Amino acid sequence: GSIVSESVWGAGKGGPWTRYHMTKLSNAAFCMELHRRCKAKGLGIEAMAADPGICTSNLFETASQDDGRASRRLSKLLLGQGHSAENGSLEAAMAAFSPNAVSGDFYAPQKKSKGIPIKVFEAGEAKNPRKERLTMSRNNQTNVWEWSEEALGIQFEV
Repeated sequence: GSIVSESVWGAGKGGPWTRYHMTKLSNAAFCMELHRRCKAKGLGIEAMAADPGICTSNLFETASQDDGRASRRLSKLLLGQGHSAENGSLEAAMAAFSPNAVSGDFYAPQKKSKGIPIKVFEAGEAKNPRKERLTMSRNNQTNVWEWSEEALGIQFEV
């Protein structure tokens, strides 16, 4: 599998939830590419990523408003599996402030959708390579980097 350019930038098939998933995947892949490039040049810049899991915010309501009844039902079901919007910031806080955080770390909830933050990547290496194969894909990492440059009309100098 790979990230499809049209899906990443919102013009692809699959509706808002597919695009939402693809942007989360793109953020993680971009972070791993930034980590790799900074490390290769010995810049000492640290790049970390965080996935908040499922949070009880209004995202589900607003994203599913025009996406049909099934999407609204799914949204209500998923909200019961998530944690509070406030606790959704824990993964980002761990990446930013933990003394154990290093470049290439990626924090996510322990129970996938909620729970204490854990490292799913450590120093750019996936703890469960099979599960994280799309984020680990060099093709995905390079593509999202290049698509970001193209979308912004700039070259990232690292």
